Amino acid sequence: MGITEFIQTYFINPLTVNPDGPYNIYNTITYGILLAVAVYYLYGFLNNMKMEFDGRFFIATIPFIALAAVLRVLRDGNILESVWLVSPLIYVSVFIMTVIPLVGSFLVERKNPRLKYHVVTFTLGVGLVFVFGSLLSVVNVLGAAKIFGLGLAASGFIFLGSTLLKSEFFSKINLGILYAAMFDAASTYIGVAQYGYFEKHVLPNLLFEIFGPWAMFPLKLIVLGAILYILDKYEDDKNFNNFIKFAILVLTLAPAFRNTLRLLVGV
Repeated sequence: MGITEFIQTYFINPLTVNPDGPYNIYNTITYGILLAVAVYYLYGFLNNMKMEFDGRFFIATIPFIALAAVLRVLRDGNILESVWLVSPLIYVSVFIMTVIPLVGSFLVERKNPRLKYHVVTFTLGVGLVFVFGSLLSVVNVLGAAKIFGLGLAASGFIFLGSTLLKSEFFSKINLGILYAAMFDAASTYIGVAQYGYFEKHVLPNLLFEIFGPWAMFPLKLIVLGAILYILDKYEDDKNFNNFIKFAILVLTLAPAFRNTLRLLVGV
């Protein structure tokens, strides 16, 4: 296989010919490397602006994670058709839609402290979610309710464990990420086990073949728990630590939103 055919088969076709198909090992590794590079340079850019990755930053950007899910579901339902709404290119699209108001409002706040950047960005994000979300119609409340119920139950076990263990590991941000991971796992389990959806990623697919879709719960808990533990133990820069955790939250919450929304609107 020549280089042109290789790129066409493993990178171009999954975006254009079969955008709803599973990832392959080659684009999975490549996208992972590109993500790491993008996160590194984005952190440098925002950190040089003296932006703190605190609660305000998380509030400002959460609606845009939901926006990514809405746009992806619009593509899933063929309501909007663009290769830029297919993973992973949708992350580029939503990144642009996020970083422009985020940086712009942050710079405005420097000159006028009364205009809080997180309020401006959050409001714009919520507005975009409602605008694009209005193009969708609800058809399956029960499916979404199942995800919410299962995710809530799984999160309850984590909360109980954190209460009993009383470890510094269970900070608010770490718990938030683990809760999001449980909702992501719940959305995958309900979608795959009960509604005929399939998992796109390589490693979960391998585990599903061996253990079934319930494996998503321990997989998420073990992998993310290990990453969060390593970050807290070996990374002393709190700002960088929080930014990496934000990136993890995006990668966890976005598919949870998307999977739930797909069931809710029946696409």
